[in-house]
Amino acid sequence: MLSSCTSLDSLDFKAIQFVSIGPPRHIEQVVTAKWQGVERRFICVLEIDDVHLSLAGLDETGLSLFNLYYDGNQLILNKDQLLNIDIDPTRILIDLQMIYWPVDKLKQSLKHFSDISVIDNGRFFYDDANQVQVEVKYLKMQSNWPVEVDFVNNSLGYSLHILTTKYEYLY
Repeated sequence: MLSSCTSLDSLDFKAIQFVSIGPPRHIEQVVTAKWQGVERRFICVLEIDDVHLSLAGLDETGLSLFNLYYDGNQLILNKDQLLNIDIDPTRILIDLQMIYWPVDKLKQSLKHFSDISVIDNGRFFYDDANQVQVEVKYLKMQSNWPVEVDFVNNSLGYSLHILTTKYEYLY
């Protein structure tokens, strides 16, 4: 199987400073993505600690779609070219950051949003015309972790439903 490696420099990707979001952990999630009448379901396995984030994407049968490693400076992406998937792992990373990263860090890094507002069960990202571009709704929380999340990117026309199926501390 052929795969490609891509670095942060060659992607249209604005890095968000890596921050610790708690103790090291292993998280498994079922993600349902919808865009232009298409719906895809896949599994994400996320490992995160103080210095890096690793994300693996699998289809529902367990076939590897991509692997991504990010340390706040460098993004390394391995994506199987033979599968011709239409899921952008770098976009998933940006979305995960918008969902889970502390808002003060997002405000420093996401300059194309004029404001980010926080409510008890979510976040809203606004453009210069005060229009909501991205909506994050936390549907179910467990021990300060959003177990179920709805994410809508109005500006790019897609949505994600994320359900955490496994959450464990690494040590």
